[in-house]
Amino acid sequence: CEIARKNYDRALALLQSVKSNLNLVHNPLVINSLAIEIGDFFIKSNNAKNAIAAYDLINPKEQLQRSQQSKIELLEAKIKSLTIELSTAPQSEVSEKQEALISSKSALKAAKLVLTDIEKNATPAALIRTRTIEILQETGNISEAIALLETRLATDDSPHKKDDLFTLASFYFGTSQHLKSVDCFSKYLSSLELPARLNT
Repeated sequence: CEIARKNYDRALALLQSVKSNLNLVHNPLVINSLAIEIGDFFIKSNNAKNAIAAYDLINPKEQLQRSQQSKIELLEAKIKSLTIELSTAPQSEVSEKQEALISSKSALKAAKLVLTDIEKNATPAALIRTRTIEILQETGNISEAIALLETRLATDDSPHKKDDLFTLASFYFGTSQHLKSVDCFSKYLSSLELPARLNT
């Protein structure tokens, strides 16, 4: 609604509040689509800070799969419990429990469809990280890109640390911070699993 009114600042704030209650969203891929649309608007407006804030709201595929699988498991447990209750329920409660069971089975079917959608269409975390850095670079916000990478490297132990080290070394070199570039590239090389040198 706020996007339709072109009120992207308000839309970003609303999306940030929704992100904290992701478990209440039927299909979280909708959040991803809105985050991309809002981020793209801010990029065109040369507002890199808000663009990155929007893109940071994109839920990576790995996170969505875990969250949706948890929903499915909860629904399956509920269906199992309702089935047992229905087999022993007094006649006065049968109709109510049957309705609850039908509703839960319908919700389970929908949840599995969402999981399939996530597996096909969600964006992996590595691509989100890469795109964020690319956007900062494309818009000439190299200093912000460097700051973002420095923060990630200081707090992040993910498998993408090697890529971040290499990218940061390149940014340092491009901004004539040669000592930092050499130090960062050395850390990158140290992180690689290079084959042992053969004795000759």
